[in-house]
Order: sequence, then structure tokens, then C-alpha cells
Amino acid sequence: MVEGLPLSYWPVSEYYYIYGLALARQSQCGEALLIARAVMETVAIEEVSVANAQEIINICQQVAEGELPESTMEATAEVPAAATETPQP
Repeated sequence: MVEGLPLSYWPVSEYYYIYGLALARQSQCGEALLIARAVMETVAIEEVSVANAQEIINICQQVAEGELPESTMEATAEVPAAATETPQP
């Protein structure tokens, strides 16, 4: 069995919220919301971590309301759209 990293301040908190965002975007909100809660309770003074935990909650709310497709990997505010476009010759 592999033991996870204990949730602590950056950079470990970043691993948690990135994983939580990935889960939320794949509509795996049960686990994603647990991660969001853990981040908010454990590293509450990290504004970026808390903001990303809130985004997990927002995504899962949209999933619950049927506003997002089952799997969504769209560009977000964190990733500029230009970074996801295919360069033209």
C-alpha cells in the first residue's frame, strides 16, 4: 500500500488541489469534494489553495446541476486558451 503525502503547506497543497480539480472535471465529485474540504480546513491561510478548493466545489455544483458534460477538460482561467490551441503553419 502506498501512503499519501500528508497535507501541509505549499508545495504539497498544490498537489492536492490539482488532483481535486482533475477529479471534479471528470465528474468524480465524491472524492474531489473530500479533497476540497481537506485543503480548506488544513491550509486555510493559503489563498491560492483555498481559491482552487472553492473552484472544485463550483465545478461539482455545476456537475450536479447538469451544466457540465460528464467529462470536461476545457481551458480554464488557469490555462490561457492560446496554450491549448494547435499552432498553424
